Amino acid sequence: MQHGLEMIPSNAAPPAAPRSAFVACHRLVQLEFSTSFVLAGTGMYLGDSNGNAPFVAGLIERNVIVDSIGYNLQIKHQLVRPDLPGMPMGTSVTVIRHNVFAKPNAGSPFEARPNVLVGHFPKEGRGAEDTYAIYGNFFYQNRHEALFQGEGNVAVYSNVFVNDYGDGVRIQPHNDVPRRIAIAYNTVVAKGAGIAVTVRDGTPRYPQEVSGNAVFAGMPVTAANGIRNLDASLADAASYLRSPFASPPGLDLHPVRNLASAVSGNAIGRKPWPDWGRDFDGVPRAPGAIGAYGRGATPQSWTLQLERKTLGPPARRAARGRLSETEPSDVVSPRL
Repeated sequence: MQHGLEMIPSNAAPPAAPRSAFVACHRLVQLEFSTSFVLAGTGMYLGDSNGNAPFVAGLIERNVIVDSIGYNLQIKHQLVRPDLPGMPMGTSVTVIRHNVFAKPNAGSPFEARPNVLVGHFPKEGRGAEDTYAIYGNFFYQNRHEALFQGEGNVAVYSNVFVNDYGDGVRIQPHNDVPRRIAIAYNTVVAKGAGIAVTVRDGTPRYPQEVSGNAVFAGMPVTAANGIRNLDASLADAASYLRSPFASPPGLDLHPVRNLASAVSGNAIGRKPWPDWGRDFDGVPRAPGAIGAYGRGATPQSWTLQLERKTLGPPARRAARGRLSETEPSDVVSPRL
């Protein structure tokens, strides 16, 4: 099975070069594709199955990956963080933003895979406090699995999830367990579970928040710490959203009414992750907003489609996962 883009260690590296996926991935912080991957095994495969090839402080943005047989994107779990030249010493953030991850036609019930799966960071020591910041993405359709699955330290915010066949977001044990989790300001339209957070019995209780989401699903929100979410049936989506059951580009999940009026409680506190205060369209989120869109549709709103996402006024950017206002100057952007 072929992968669209694969980064694993190379045993052919010269002796002076570290034999780790970190070197390539740390430099390859921006991945851009001019065409969709069709019938690739996995759209992007970052890391290695043994957990010894960490993808660190990365930036994956503005890609369109459609109908891969397996994952659109898989970032493997990480064991002990290796001591390599240039390896970040402090806490890092890997950013996944403004991508389109779609599987409307591909996949197999015998090899079912989510559109995106992110594995855990090191369980202890350097890298244990690293986080995935996943925002502004359009997740669309999966006939056999959830749209997103994650574990470890994950922040999922300001995304749009649409799955006419099954689940939206699943946070659950895989190679480790869910740890520090924040799922906020997403809009989910799903036939099965909308947002489900599953913990393993007997494991420590980490801070986990599910708040400010607009979820229209068979089972809207299943989470111990779910507060101030709009939980509604799938059929109710048409009462709150402009055109939730159309196909792209007719699909439109902007609200037609004030979603905040349907919920109670305090909004989730501000978080230190990039563009936390901006909605899916990249504009400042209105106070107390619910769901991926902080305001109604405007002429600058991006149309949900299986094409590269563009925004109006550019959102603030995070360089290599650091909370910075500037982009790195050594970005490598392969076009496959």
